[in-house]
Amino acid sequence: MTKTREQRLADLFTQGKILGFFNDDLRYIIRYVKSLRQEAWQLLLSQEPTNNDLRYIIRYVKSLRQEAWQLLLSQEPTNDDLCYIIEYVKSLRQEAWQLLLSQEPTNDDLRYIIENVKPLRQEAKSWLYPIIVPQTLEQIMSEIKQLA
Repeated sequence: MTKTREQRLADLFTQGKILGFFNDDLRYIIRYVKSLRQEAWQLLLSQEPTNNDLRYIIRYVKSLRQEAWQLLLSQEPTNDDLCYIIEYVKSLRQEAWQLLLSQEPTNDDLRYIIENVKPLRQEAKSWLYPIIVPQTLEQIMSEIKQLA
């Protein structure tokens, strides 16, 4: 019987024959080797996962999503982190969107959401292109006339 790559990796992992796992190795194990998920997750946590590590776990490993999300929040996610979560993780989309808005998204952030997240497209457009209310428009026109 030929073992799969995941089975061979699991054997090496449990036998302690691989030392010094890199975070991307651990992410792979966490995602694809369910029998080693918790052990690899604990090892990743001990190696101080980056925001990128956490984004990956949040997107691909539903069973660890909330824990990884809370850890990402404690590490002060960047706007890029939040845009990624908004695009790929529907269950966290609204929470990440509200957090992004509180962090004053750049025009690039808003354009990214407009292009990639259909459910938030209109709302992101309203942040990017605020509606000019008639009173403001009259005020602008009045100021232009005074300058002329």
